Order: sequence, then C-alpha cells, then structure tokens
Amino acid sequence: MNEKGSGAEREARREQAAAEADAHQLRLASRSLTDVAWEAMQHGDRVRLSWSGGEATGIPSAAANDLVVIPTDDGAKAVNTSVLSTIEVTERAVTRGSAGDRTVESFVAWSRMIEGRDVRIDLVGSRSVEGTLIAVATDHLLVRGRHGSEVALARSQVAAISVAGDPFLSL
Repeated sequence: MNEKGSGAEREARREQAAAEADAHQLRLASRSLTDVAWEAMQHGDRVRLSWSGGEATGIPSAAANDLVVIPTDDGAKAVNTSVLSTIEVTERAVTRGSAGDRTVESFVAWSRMIEGRDVRIDLVGSRSVEGTLIAVATDHLLVRGRHGSEVALARSQVAAISVAGDPFLSL
C-alpha cells in the first residue's frame, strides 16, 4: 500500500507540475507588448524599446494600453507601442519595482496632456521633428517648428514624444 500511495503521490505531483507549466505558457502567450513593459516596471528592470529607426532605453515609469513612458535625464519619453518592433529586458532589477503612474491611460491622452509644450517627436524611420505640440487631432499631431512652420505628423507614424521637465506638472 505504501508503494502504491507514493506512486500516486508522484503522479499527482507530475500532473500538478504539468498543469503549472501549461498555465505559465498560457500567461506568456496572452501578454501584449505593454504587459511586457508593465512587468519590467513592476520588477525595476531596464528595457530597450525599439522601432524602425529608433529606440529608447530605461526603466518604465508608466505602461498602459498603447503607452510606455521612460524617464530621461531631462524629462520623459512616451513611446507608442503600436509601432514597436521589440521590447528587450536589458538588465534585471536595476531599482525597486514600481506600481507605475496611472494618470494617463493611452499615448493619445499623454500627447494631449503635453499640448502647448516644446517636444521632440521621433517618427518611424529615424526622422524627428522638434517644436511646440499645438494639437492632437484624430489622425495626426500638429507641431509648430522652431521657424514658425506647421507640420502635421501622421499619428500612426509617431514612435515617441520627448518632453523636458515633468510632464505631470502641467496637470
């Protein structure tokens, strides 16, 4: 009976391990890119966000829907996850993890929050535009350049927006 009992216990442990492995695989398969960034933020991991022609590296301070925010030395860079090609965890547990900022829930909302501020906008394909973000429209961002010209940038091509200072001070 003892041998039979220990065999049944071994089988139960094997089945439990298999069920846990399946659950882990399902969790991994159901994550979005934003979920990957959010988990990195929770653990204090440094990530590299890459898109065609550019990248941003740092520890995320916010990750929600189509938005990941990376603090920079002079402000913040908001990244549009819909144009990302990769998120790479480059260093684990650099700092204590964080629950992150839930003030803004999307890339468009973050962009609207900084209207009227000087920005640098990185586009897919390595071009960038600097100036004042005038308006966030239904399908584009309107920027007034340093020399007064206005440029409409297709929102689908905007990879990241950098702003100096704390973007949440203007709220």
